[in-house]
Amino acid sequence: MAAKSEKGKRDAIDNVMDQINAVKNRINIRSFKTVHTYYGHTSLFVRYYVEEWHGQKFVNVSGKHIRGYVKKMQEQGLSPSTIKARLSGIRFFYEQAGGKNRLPDNNELGLEKRQTGKVNIAWLPQEISKGIERAELGDRMDAKYAIKLGSQFGLRIEELCRVRLDHIIKAMRYGEITVQGKGGQVRAVPIKTAEQKALIEELYNFAKKNKIQPVEYLISPPGKHGVRKEMKSLENWLTAHRDKFTVANRTDFVKPGDKPRSTTLTWHGLRYYYAQNEHQRNLDAGVKRAKYKTSETLGHHRPDITNTYLSRAPKKAKK
Repeated sequence: MAAKSEKGKRDAIDNVMDQINAVKNRINIRSFKTVHTYYGHTSLFVRYYVEEWHGQKFVNVSGKHIRGYVKKMQEQGLSPSTIKARLSGIRFFYEQAGGKNRLPDNNELGLEKRQTGKVNIAWLPQEISKGIERAELGDRMDAKYAIKLGSQFGLRIEELCRVRLDHIIKAMRYGEITVQGKGGQVRAVPIKTAEQKALIEELYNFAKKNKIQPVEYLISPPGKHGVRKEMKSLENWLTAHRDKFTVANRTDFVKPGDKPRSTTLTWHGLRYYYAQNEHQRNLDAGVKRAKYKTSETLGHHRPDITNTYLSRAPKKAKK
């Protein structure tokens, strides 16, 4: 019965996705890249719409579905900017599908304005180690390596879900891991520390033990939408388990002159953890333009963006 129920759920999701695909195939506005991004956002919503509301037709989406989805994303610790981006994709496809219901705008949903860089969302070292322990306890090797890749190399959740065995093989050969980030931009993240080198070797052994082929993903399932499914699975895992390894008084871990620390752990917080450590490594090594070098490994190419990730509050301009 469980297997049959699971098959029924997959069929229901596929049915709504067929509707989305039909809309995508006839869209002739916006760039290919934008439509592709919106499609990914809408695909994530479809799974929620079917699983939580038993939705069958995308054009029947209404305000209650959007409000419920926003609440779920907030519970997952997603930032207002990420939530707004996902809603933009859903609204676009809904309009193109011919939906007639009025969907609530961002103000009605109470989404606060973006406050990039005003809060330090980096994980604490003990949260990383305990998060890894929690993942191992539940035999979630994907969550374990997601935490390690995020904290050791600063990968976004989608980037770490796309890591393949051939990336690891090349990293062992060249001393850097190649990542395809936002907009298809490729960057190389150098292997500098013993911990990073040990992780690359561990991932290689993990892949060999599980007979993963060079072209296959390390933690994402093969097949259509494998990366999206893994991202969803990781987000759900963190929502369900982060209270088990979040330091209760984490907001007290703030030095004078630092930004306030967030109360909630998110996957993106591992990227902050990496950025802060990488910037300090550059400073300790006497690297000129340390912020610029850090921004390069993050894939931004703008040193001012590095300030977003660092723990220190920016100095106020003198009047």
